[in-house]
Amino acid sequence: MESFEAVWEYLQKNLKVGTEIRNWTADKGFLDDSMTIKSVTNLAIDVETPNAKYVQSVPRENFETVFKVWEEYKAKSIRRHDIRDMTRFSKYILSILKWREMMSSDESV
Repeated sequence: MESFEAVWEYLQKNLKVGTEIRNWTADKGFLDDSMTIKSVTNLAIDVETPNAKYVQSVPRENFETVFKVWEEYKAKSIRRHDIRDMTRFSKYILSILKWREMMSSDESV
């Protein structure tokens, strides 16, 4: 299994300001809304969403917390509300991890 450090490094290199990420959940797949990447630093990824009043700054630590249960979430053995209890940024993190997974699989074809 890939390490969190490798995933974070991938996001740092490939997630560009202005990239639009469609929101995604394991239960419903891609949703009708999306977010836009505003900033990528080693400490956080900032996203802008249509429903949020301010840019949301999602800390690296929150990504790492969710990444630890990512495989379980995709297998539906852990639920979204469990992840939401871990971080209020669950929607953004899950969608960005799904984006990374899709981009990584496209590169390996």
